[in-house]
Amino acid sequence: MKIRYQHFETLNSTNSWAKEHANECLPDEILAITADEQTHGRGRYARVWHAPKGQNLTLSLAFFLPDPHIKPFAICQLASLTLVEFLQIHGITAVIKWPNDLLVNGKKIVGVLIERTEVNELPFIVLGIGLNVNMNGEDLAQIPQAATSMFMEKNRTFALDQLKEFYVRLFVKRLEEAKANNFTDVWSHWQKSLHWMLEQPVFIQTNQKRLQGKVVALESDGSLLLEAPDGIKHTINSADVNL
Repeated sequence: MKIRYQHFETLNSTNSWAKEHANECLPDEILAITADEQTHGRGRYARVWHAPKGQNLTLSLAFFLPDPHIKPFAICQLASLTLVEFLQIHGITAVIKWPNDLLVNGKKIVGVLIERTEVNELPFIVLGIGLNVNMNGEDLAQIPQAATSMFMEKNRTFALDQLKEFYVRLFVKRLEEAKANNFTDVWSHWQKSLHWMLEQPVFIQTNQKRLQGKVVALESDGSLLLEAPDGIKHTINSADVNL
């Protein structure tokens, strides 16, 4: 799979740009879009994503789904696993928090947003990744949840261009490997990475209600099985979670 890079000083959103220019993407390539600044960067449910200009990796990977039978969440799983590997290579141990964040010592360092659309009747994926890279403690304090960055974890700054190319090439390599075995290993590795959440008490806000209980299972489609205090079990789809 060929890689084509597109960089901007300012964009409203790398994911939005990718979707607006989907017709420019070729079937055998992956388009990597980055921006120094996103004026309307967003996460799930169009939440604003705080990122000081030139400090973080704001990356969208746009490509046609290699097999229409592959579920979009499997791509999200692969992206998260590759991010764990990427951070480990840089000396940072992270864990995946269901459904789409990475944590370091309980603090968020990465968020992943996946969107699917149709281009000429073919499934087209836009994978948005927001990685806190060179944010300092003062910047991180502006985020309304506990957060960290590569700078805070390693006490040094990182070159964003080098990180971008390293991650994109690693993701493409892992994507090719996953295609070769029908994503079987992706599911098993993802499930293993989230074992730390099993039996843990959690509060989950869905689109309809707030649920309390403990995680008892993770399904291959990305859903979570929650056991409430009264023993009733609820299957929660990642798309229905309001995080």
